[in-house]
Amino acid sequence: MNLQNIVFPKIGICTEEDLYFKKLRNDSFYDYENGTLNVVAGDIIRFDSYFNVFLADRWKKYTNISSLALKVRGSGRGTIKVFRYSSFNGMELLKSCDVDLETSGTDISIFSNPEEIYGIIFFEYNAQITSNIVSGEFYCLDNPVNDISLGIVITTFKREKYVKRNMNSLKQYLFSQISNEHLHIYLIDNGQTLPSIQSERITVIPNKNYGGAGGFGRGMLELYLGGKYNHVVFCDDDAVYEPEAFLRLYNFLSLSSNTELCVGGSMLKLDNPKYIYESGARYANLEGSPNKNMLDMSLFSSLVNFNFEEYATYHAWWFFAAPISCVEKLGLPIPIFFQMDDVEYSLRLREKGYTTVELNGICVWHESFQRKSSTATNYYWVRNELIVSMLHNMDISAFAYIKWFTKYFVQSLFVYRYDRARMMLNGASDALKGPDFLIHLDPSKYHQNLLKQQVDKPHDIDKSQVILSKFNRPVRNDKIKKLAMLITFNGMLLPGFLRNKGKNVMDKGYVIEPLQGFRAAANFRKERILYVDVERMSGFIVDRDPKQFWSLLFKLAQMDIRLLLNTRKIRKSYREAYKFMTSIEFWKKYIGL
Repeated sequence: MNLQNIVFPKIGICTEEDLYFKKLRNDSFYDYENGTLNVVAGDIIRFDSYFNVFLADRWKKYTNISSLALKVRGSGRGTIKVFRYSSFNGMELLKSCDVDLETSGTDISIFSNPEEIYGIIFFEYNAQITSNIVSGEFYCLDNPVNDISLGIVITTFKREKYVKRNMNSLKQYLFSQISNEHLHIYLIDNGQTLPSIQSERITVIPNKNYGGAGGFGRGMLELYLGGKYNHVVFCDDDAVYEPEAFLRLYNFLSLSSNTELCVGGSMLKLDNPKYIYESGARYANLEGSPNKNMLDMSLFSSLVNFNFEEYATYHAWWFFAAPISCVEKLGLPIPIFFQMDDVEYSLRLREKGYTTVELNGICVWHESFQRKSSTATNYYWVRNELIVSMLHNMDISAFAYIKWFTKYFVQSLFVYRYDRARMMLNGASDALKGPDFLIHLDPSKYHQNLLKQQVDKPHDIDKSQVILSKFNRPVRNDKIKKLAMLITFNGMLLPGFLRNKGKNVMDKGYVIEPLQGFRAAANFRKERILYVDVERMSGFIVDRDPKQFWSLLFKLAQMDIRLLLNTRKIRKSYREAYKFMTSIEFWKKYIGL
């Protein structure tokens, strides 16, 4: 049985070649048009890469494989060497075979004894004559133990460009490798702008714009009620998929010794494709921390790090697979529009004993969330963070909520982001309304109203407003300055003669910060801040405003009192409504089925 293919870079997906192979000589090259790796005589191609190493430890732990072999297709003559890296023995040479590559495939047996299967396995090809490598795979002699069928759920809202790109990619590279009965795509069209499609491969389902949570919940419900596919795979519509990820997932689950195993995909950075942003994450005390953050996956040392399984509390839904049977045990997502729905469901899975694993090559590339963030996003962040923590963290005190909320609220005030502070207040206020607010809310209309309330909306910035020497400039941040910032509420109590005056780009009172910057020290004693994404020349301007500052600070005190007095009661109400909010009965009515 095929376990994982040898993967090569693809135009439109990823051309960061070090993620796929390493070559010693520049005159060897990958021919993108014909899909062949051309190797000159004397060159050595190593496949010790993120997509092409075989993590034997991971496969051995979670599947029933008892053997391992390698097949390489191509033409030419050379030497194939198979290596294993492990913490026990370091780097070992396992096999060295002189081969004549054939288009039908050259086979090399690696392991026939299950006890030998461990470590990180990879191979290299040393060309004796000019050669071509076309394809290959790691495979085993074991038969599948599970009949796996994948229902891929992609929630989208007026992003036809991304949907078309991804469907074309899957059609070109994936559909021929998995049958219709074992893979189907459900496009949950929250914007109701996609053409109606009901084919053997793709189903478009018009849906109310109830956010990512509403779309994923609808897709999950469709799969469960339809009964044709036994696993749901959640994917973001604007992510870039490596088609091999779905095939590798299918093969992995087909051999899994745990029929309830979940698989979480890693997110690599779209603007820096070699780097992982997150591969699972921890969530505790209202804070999340990404695992494997900023690992350079072109380095073998990072693969060794990736092979270490870190504890993860949750896995995000840019790529996440779970058995659809979990609906019977856990229900559907909570109706919170977007943000934290994936965290909440992951917490539920963990509480019920489900295991989630990551595997190299099961991943997407995604744009930075900072670029996608708006001021309104902070409403959902605060509201949903409070709701999720009340559902799952019974030991968090009201004082912990107050400390968390006050920290980020004051941060907003200190950097003149008064609009963000207002959104945070609205989010906390709505969280304290309890579950009835969510149950009876029309989230689409509410979201539109939130967008209308936004003041700090990124817009095109004229280059005359930007001086790069002022952008994200180094600032003093010693203990004396921190004390002065604290005592004066970051300059709000300073008299005029101690402040930097002026609101024009050349004035000392004008500073330029990254669009998602929150450096209070950079804004101390300043009058105006331009927050800008310099690559896109998009941003907005905020001004020092003592009237708004003190008004919002007073409202913070009021909110802290509300959190102190109501946390226990509201937490209890969410717990009591939890089962109903995640039930099939509720969701049918919620989405209008």
